[in-house]
Amino acid sequence: MNEFIPNSFQIANSVVDEYLSKMSGNAWKCYVLIVRKTRGWQKTHDSLSISQIQKFTGIRKEETVQKAINELVELELIGKQSRIGLPNEYFLTSDPKKGVTPPPKNGVPPENGVPPKKVVTPPPKNGVGPPPKNGGHINTKYKKQISTNVDINTAHEKTAKKPTKHEADLALLAEHGIAGQIAEDFLTIRKAKRQPLTETAMCVIASEAQKVGMTAFQAVVFSIGNGWGSFRAEWLQNKTFGRSGNRGGLTHNQTADVMDVKNYGDAPTTDF
Repeated sequence: MNEFIPNSFQIANSVVDEYLSKMSGNAWKCYVLIVRKTRGWQKTHDSLSISQIQKFTGIRKEETVQKAINELVELELIGKQSRIGLPNEYFLTSDPKKGVTPPPKNGVPPENGVPPKKVVTPPPKNGVGPPPKNGGHINTKYKKQISTNVDINTAHEKTAKKPTKHEADLALLAEHGIAGQIAEDFLTIRKAKRQPLTETAMCVIASEAQKVGMTAFQAVVFSIGNGWGSFRAEWLQNKTFGRSGNRGGLTHNQTADVMDVKNYGDAPTTDF
């Protein structure tokens, strides 16, 4: 495909006839580039950085580019609007003899010298805009946002669901190494005795178990075997070893023996 076709974009005859002899070679390069970037793309203006102009024109120094641009502005062939932190906007003048029409404050040069009419759309009430007219399309971005909000609310409701009392009790027992059927049986006994399980009650059970060399798990198993809803060290000492005069707690072997004993008598009462 031949890219060098004669009708890519046009440069006015008067520019060649009247201004070509008045401008430098670098200014001509910059002018052709600006025409290409605006009229060549059917645009009224375009933003170009100095580095872009250097790349396309082959001009090496930034100050040379600046000098060439200022030369075109003085000849009133182009208009330039400086923008803080952004590349300059460049646009062609419709008639250099009439002078350059100053760009508007919004930074967009007017087309054919006539500034566009400003259309103000009133904000929607309650954050919801009116339905589209003439079968227009609904703003998909807004629709997506509504969908996202609904999903977030639904997810929040699911995650905010509180566990049941039974689930909370099982979790509390699991923290002390008591799970499965042992945990279920212990909760059944406490429920029958109308003793709600609390963190304080479990701390007391664990503390009392340590006094006789037991773990909380062992104490709960022992309590289930006796039909107890709780555990106290003195219950074990008085019931099993009271007659022997042992007041110093259980040894490891004694604890094992107690766990194997099946005849415990009546279960003591407790309020924890």
